[in-house]
Formats: sequence, C-alpha cells, structure tokens
Amino acid sequence: MSSKENQKKKRRRYFFFDFVKITGAIPMLLFFRLKKIRAGNTKSEKIKGAALISSNHVTFLDPIIINCLFWRRRVRFLATKHLYRTKLGAWFFRHLHCIPVDKENFSMQSTHEVCDGLQSGGVISIFPEGMVNRDESKSVLTFKWGAAMMALKGNAPIVPVYIVKRTHWYNRQIVVLGDKIDLKQLCGEKPTLADLQKASEYLQQKENELVQYYQTYCENKKKERMKNGDDKNGNCR
Repeated sequence: MSSKENQKKKRRRYFFFDFVKITGAIPMLLFFRLKKIRAGNTKSEKIKGAALISSNHVTFLDPIIINCLFWRRRVRFLATKHLYRTKLGAWFFRHLHCIPVDKENFSMQSTHEVCDGLQSGGVISIFPEGMVNRDESKSVLTFKWGAAMMALKGNAPIVPVYIVKRTHWYNRQIVVLGDKIDLKQLCGEKPTLADLQKASEYLQQKENELVQYYQTYCENKKKERMKNGDDKNGNCR
C-alpha cells in the first residue's frame, strides 16, 4: 500500500475524531481562554513525534483542555471502562480512539495499546493520579507507576503538564507546561520494578515543580501589581 493510500485510510479512520475536534474548537477555546505558562526551557507546546502527556486531573474537562493545548496533534486518552457500558458510549469513545481501561483490574491489553500507539509516533495523554483530585488540601495526588512503564516501553518522552484548577467557571484556564522528560536516562534500557517506582516518583517531583513554578509566578505577579499601585486581590490570570 502506497503512502498516499495510507494517508487516505488514516484520514477516514480519524474523520469523526477530527470532526469533533474542529467543530468543538471555537466554543472550547472561547470558554477556556487558555493561558499557557512555559516552565524551564520549554519554548512551545508543539510536539514532534511520539509523546506521552502526563497531567494532573482536576475536572472531567481535562481531556478537552489537553486537546486545546496540543491542538496540532491528535491526542488519544485512556477512558474508564464504564464509559463503554452503553452502545452510544462505546461507539462514541471508540470513534474518538480512546483506550479503554479498567481501573480496578488494569490489563496488559491496555498497556500494549498505549505502547503500540507511542511506537507508531502517536501522542497519548494519561492522568497518573488515576482519578479526579477532589482533595483541596493536596495539589497533586500520588502518581501510579503505569505512566513511567508505558513511556519506557513505548520509547517516548513524557511531557509534564499542570492544569490549574479554576476557582470560578468564568476564570481563564491556566496550564503550566514543563520540559520533555526522557526516562531512559534515569532507568536505562532494562528497568526493574524499583526503577519504575523511582521513575514514577521522579515524574511526581517534576509535576510538583510545575506547581511551585506556578505559585512563584503568581507571587511575582502580585508583587508587580503592588509595585504599580494595584492593591486588588485578584488572581494571576
């Protein structure tokens, strides 16, 4: 099969995905009014080649936020199995190319599908916390080690993202984007379970650094406002 035929087949396969993304882009961009804060040496949110996006999880709208952030790429997500219970739900999420996963009994089939997607140059997003974080006292819940394993098996870098929880629905949505992480430099070619645990802790450390970066950013903005004579207790949006 020629490259042109492959491209046509891929376009047909992703027709519904692209249709939903394009038609939903304008209202979602207007709703979120996304503000990107780049930490470290990151200059752009553009992703070339395979990548596993690792993000905290604050609302059920997070997949839409990630799609808005990485607009130029087709981003696939892991979706909990209960979303496939109805025929409509199964059809919808299957055509969005989500990867079904059972949280209580995580199967290797889901892992293989993620790794295959990464090895073929795709972009997949995962929420290592495993659930929506409803604990107001914690910025980030403990990461599960699956993200590190998938990135290593899929031979892909991890792109850390911190989604700032909005205090009101009309606030701008802020995301903090970190530098790519190559776990092979940390774990080597043949990681052990101890290496995977270490890598997971390292990912959480990087996520917490994004949280701290955002807090420092807000403090600097507040000082700047006070310096300019603006005493309003507004946020850093």
